[in-house]
Amino acid sequence: MTRVYIPGEDPLAVRPMTPDEIADLVERARASGQKLARRTSESTSRSCRALTPEQVVELRNDRSRGIKLRRLVKKYGVSLGSVCRIAAGTYYRDVGGPLTGGGR
Repeated sequence: MTRVYIPGEDPLAVRPMTPDEIADLVERARASGQKLARRTSESTSRSCRALTPEQVVELRNDRSRGIKLRRLVKKYGVSLGSVCRIAAGTYYRDVGGPLTGGGR
């Protein structure tokens, strides 16, 4: 069962729906011209990235050469935590570049 919010109903009334009910809801929404949104971790994680793959490699190279984290924060415009995670390979796992411990 999937829990679905149905537009037009009470926003707090999220109820379980069977796959058949979901298919019917989708069919009715398409017939009325409503847009359907789909969010998956794959689509959102790649489309919302703050840095390009080239910037990630450059950031990792900079960090491996010993450039301070605060300087990288200013250079790339991301948070200190993001710089640490990018340098350590927690973020942007699919992008190359030398990985560091990411420590401060």
